[in-house]
Amino acid sequence: MAFRWSAASGELSCPVCQDTFKDPVLLNCSHSFCQACVRKWWRTKRTRECPVCKTVSSTKSPPRNLVLKNLCEAFLLEVESGVVCPLHTEKLKLYCEDHRTPVCVVCRDSTSHRNHTFTPVNEAAEFHRNGLQEHLTPLRAKVKLFREVKATWEKTEGEIKNQSQRTEETIREEFDVLRRFLLQEETARIAALKEEEELKTQMMRNKIAVVSEQINFMESTIKSIEGGLNDEDTSFLLKVDAITKEVQRPLPDDPEQVTGALIDVGKHLGNMSFDVWIKMKDIVSYTPVIMNSNTANEDLHFFFQAMEENKIIEDKIRDKRGLYGSHTGEI
Repeated sequence: MAFRWSAASGELSCPVCQDTFKDPVLLNCSHSFCQACVRKWWRTKRTRECPVCKTVSSTKSPPRNLVLKNLCEAFLLEVESGVVCPLHTEKLKLYCEDHRTPVCVVCRDSTSHRNHTFTPVNEAAEFHRNGLQEHLTPLRAKVKLFREVKATWEKTEGEIKNQSQRTEETIREEFDVLRRFLLQEETARIAALKEEEELKTQMMRNKIAVVSEQINFMESTIKSIEGGLNDEDTSFLLKVDAITKEVQRPLPDDPEQVTGALIDVGKHLGNMSFDVWIKMKDIVSYTPVIMNSNTANEDLHFFFQAMEENKIIEDKIRDKRGLYGSHTGEI
């Protein structure tokens, strides 16, 4: 509610306690008091006389003054909102540059603000808003960078899974030819692959979690700034220092690019047959150069893949010839 208090605070003060009315009651003489104050007065005087005019009340339970009660509550809300000076009940129209707080015109002339510099609250609010706006640009840029890195890492996490699946398929295809001999070796290699997948996937998830936390922190700071910028001038100035202190915190360092995150496919597939040469001496083949699919040219990758497929076909033909006899002309 856009209410602005204009009545003097003395009109809302109990004549007994000199404080703002609390649960006021109305006596027959039209004077109002806090219910607790008038009852205490009556107990002390041992008569139900009015503390102001001494008129004796005809009832032990005077009616509540709801209009006055509502006025007092509205007044207290106005004071608590920071729009009205709690000392002088004047609207806070000035901003003390020395104390960095909104003040009223009475505060300006008080000894506590003597020789201080004052600015209208609207001008001071605009100045501080502009200052905070300057912090938003690098902060938003930082969030954008972190989001891009996060998207890259999430893509890398998916590629790790895809690599693991493709590599597992290749391992199984090769081991199908040597199944009777290499079942134990196959199991061990897949376990090593899964372990590396788990380790590297967990590493990426940890990094993604950290950058997500940093993004959330910076977005929370942005939301806090934007919320303050939208506040009413006086309310904004009351918390501008806290907001400024928050945005002046050092921004997190740019995330470093991850190296070696992808699965080392060459370690799992390279010279696999040669590594088990002792068991499969008569049918192993040795490849002195291992292609790293993470860095190799795509055309080269398909070339070696075709050579590998041809080798598998030739091995199958040779196995079938050995099964049906060398004199057989067809397969």
